Amino acid sequence: MHYVNNNIYLELAKLDYNKCQALHHLEWNNIRKWYGDSNLGQFGISQRSLLFAYFLATASVFEPEGANVRLAWAKTNTMIAPIKSYLDRERTSKEQRIAFFHDFRNSSSSLGYWEMWLMKWQDEGVEQGEAELLVSTINLCAGHRVSEEILSHAEYQCLSEITNKVCYQLREYQDRKVGDLIFCISLHAPKGYNYLPRTLLCGT
Repeated sequence: MHYVNNNIYLELAKLDYNKCQALHHLEWNNIRKWYGDSNLGQFGISQRSLLFAYFLATASVFEPEGANVRLAWAKTNTMIAPIKSYLDRERTSKEQRIAFFHDFRNSSSSLGYWEMWLMKWQDEGVEQGEAELLVSTINLCAGHRVSEEILSHAEYQCLSEITNKVCYQLREYQDRKVGDLIFCISLHAPKGYNYLPRTLLCGT
């Protein structure tokens, strides 16, 4: 290790770390401005939850060139919560939900993945699909476009469904933790779970 374990590499590592920290700090300031300009606090979104979302994105994608991915990750993850809260609360009537879906659909022509996620609420009344929405938005902002042929493939849809269910159950598990007390939930593997490792290992 004498080729890399020296003061030159140590100083280079410090400079690289400081550069990344400065970039992340600038991104966080921009996200806080977006938070304030959008009045997200009025919808029950705290800066703490926003910071947590950005920290999670930064811990996963820390490279300087991943700025778009980090911002997409943090903002998407942040916006999911108030929309879910509005659609899931008891005092939101069916007519209000339909009006929300209608207004959202007409607000922009570039919200395809969000619309697909919302349609699951309208048609099925389920709150799964967050993982798919997050990954799709990240890929879009990173410039990775997935063809309709792949999206409609049976194996892709199966993998997407399993991923959504796993993430949903993990979120449910996390939400049921109260202090040192953990409420048990069903972790029985739904239909298709045994297909996941075979698909990943065999690449078929």
